[in-house]
Amino acid sequence: MLLDTTRRLGLGIFPRFLIPTLAAAILVFYGAAVSAQTQVSLSPSASPTAGQAGVTSINVTGSNFPTGTISPSQVQISVRSATAGAGPAGSATATAITTIIGSTRRVAFTLPSSLVVTSPTSYVVSLSGTTTSGVLFATRNTASLTVNPPAFIASSTPSSALPGQSLTVVLTGGLTDFLQGSTQASFGPGVSVGAGAAGGFGYVTVTSRTSATAQLTIAGGAAVGARSIAVRTGSQQAALTNGFVVLQPPPPNITAVASPPRNSAGWNNTSVTATFTCASSGVPIASCTPPVTVSNEGASQVVTGTAVDAGGNSASAAVVLNIDKTPPNVAITSPVDDAALFSARANTLGTAGDALSGMSHVTCNGAAAVLAGGVFTCGVDIAPGGGSIVAVATDVAGNGRTSVPVDVTVLPSPVVTITAPENLSFMNTSPVMVRGTVNNSSAVVNVNGIPAPLSAGGFSLLVPLTEGTNTLTAVAANPGGNTGSASVAVTLDTTPPHISIDTPKGSAVTTDSAIAVSGTVNDIVVGTVNDQEAQVTVNGVSAQVANRTYAVSSIPLALGQNTVQVIARDRVGNTATDFITMTRVSATEPPAPAIGEAVITRSLSIVSGNSQSAGIGAELSAPLVVVLRDSSGSPLPNQPVVFKVTGNSGLVASGGAGTPSAAVMTDTNGQAQVLWTLGQRSGAGINSVRASAALTI
Repeated sequence: MLLDTTRRLGLGIFPRFLIPTLAAAILVFYGAAVSAQTQVSLSPSASPTAGQAGVTSINVTGSNFPTGTISPSQVQISVRSATAGAGPAGSATATAITTIIGSTRRVAFTLPSSLVVTSPTSYVVSLSGTTTSGVLFATRNTASLTVNPPAFIASSTPSSALPGQSLTVVLTGGLTDFLQGSTQASFGPGVSVGAGAAGGFGYVTVTSRTSATAQLTIAGGAAVGARSIAVRTGSQQAALTNGFVVLQPPPPNITAVASPPRNSAGWNNTSVTATFTCASSGVPIASCTPPVTVSNEGASQVVTGTAVDAGGNSASAAVVLNIDKTPPNVAITSPVDDAALFSARANTLGTAGDALSGMSHVTCNGAAAVLAGGVFTCGVDIAPGGGSIVAVATDVAGNGRTSVPVDVTVLPSPVVTITAPENLSFMNTSPVMVRGTVNNSSAVVNVNGIPAPLSAGGFSLLVPLTEGTNTLTAVAANPGGNTGSASVAVTLDTTPPHISIDTPKGSAVTTDSAIAVSGTVNDIVVGTVNDQEAQVTVNGVSAQVANRTYAVSSIPLALGQNTVQVIARDRVGNTATDFITMTRVSATEPPAPAIGEAVITRSLSIVSGNSQSAGIGAELSAPLVVVLRDSSGSPLPNQPVVFKVTGNSGLVASGGAGTPSAAVMTDTNGQAQVLWTLGQRSGAGINSVRASAALTI
């Protein structure tokens, strides 16, 4: 028995038969002849690997294609999302088939426009077809591909411009395939791209698949407002709504300058040229007012200029001119020409005026005059014998006019001289007799305001003085008021000087046969007191006086009680005195100690270094040397002696840095010494050092 069944394989119908195990009969069935289907292997990825629906041409490469001619129209491409439901599917017919080598061929197609996605989506590609000889083929695998959303323009930089402006704009795209020589852009009405017509498309310069530059020219009359940008590359379209704005242009700039410039009061005294400078605010300038020269005199003359740009915008600027070319009028009314003046200062009167800009000022021989209501007054100093007076009037615009000169002569001033007392003299009585001479018998003389009668060209009178410095001034005036004067300075000193003894102290006891005496002396004079201002004697011995101090290096003492008397006399004879008493004892016969005090067994005396002199702050050239002896007069070695600065701010030192006091051990001769640096104040005897030791006089 024979069972006849069939199954579909590929695109053909093939017979399927069963042969029963019948030895007696053999049955043969014949079916229709159908070609076998060839399996093509695709490369894993399409090229390019990403594209946009309806725009991008995609290539897939496969091997094991059947031999023979394959027409693109006989090849169908199927594109579906790699993940079910992730995106719509689509199909397309091949646009080109290229043999690479052997059975390897490349199939080109355009992504179906139905593959609309909102974000990059993974897809797979498969294909099937037949050769012109009828050989069937299909892919055994798929190639991967990413489908991108539609291309767009992300930005335009800059995104605005003014009418009449030319500029370069950078276009930045998203998911675009810009291509040099193919990509064009349009920026809307009134805007030309490259060599393109205004409002149309023009070629751009591509710098990458997503970037290009466009050369824009904005028409001068372009309408103000936003425009959409459109970019096309073949069939790819990308746009940016309201991506570019034509701005409302500001008016042009215009400035006006007057030359020459006006003065600080706002006036010119020459013709003035107003020059206008026009500048674009973004739109080219179409017209600008040329320079205007104004020669007419007058105040508040307005000259206006206008700038107009290519878009019809305009702006104006103006200058206000005040022009006065006419000098003012000026004349001297007093003194009259050839007048004789008693005073060397001529009080001058005159008139001055200006009808347009008004008067600024008047000078008389270069000195400023007082001007009020068209009348000026001024004082002019005339040289001895005479001279000329000239007034110069200047108006606000700077015009000047000089008056007719007026010649005058001046009567000479009287000459007065004080013959007594002498200048810088001192006296201790008041009043003082003042004497002098004057060369004009008709003059009136006053000395410190006291009238002085004249006799034979001379005058004398008593003038009271006040304690201290006095100025005696004699003033002689002639009938015209011209004056001459003379002055001397004198000092009235009725106060005795002040004198005091600083060292030694009163009631002192010493073994020295002679002592140094110093102190202070003062007087009422301004400044310091030196030996020109006061003289000082100590027990009849003249003292050195300097900077209100005095000093005597050696005043002899007798054994027993002594009186030291100081007398000060100032330069006018006033005197003052001071004194102390002190006792000289023998070193071998010291005085008995007071109850409760130690017995004096030693004596300390000066060897050398006393009464030296040096500058302020200087170290003396010789040391201060003292000797310590016992009651028999023998030197005492290895005993401490203290040197202490008691006058001024000096320092003493013994082998180290200086200090206000220093303790020094006596040597084998009983002597101790220090170096002395003087203090910071000058004077006679003002620096002092005291040396002391235990149990000494």
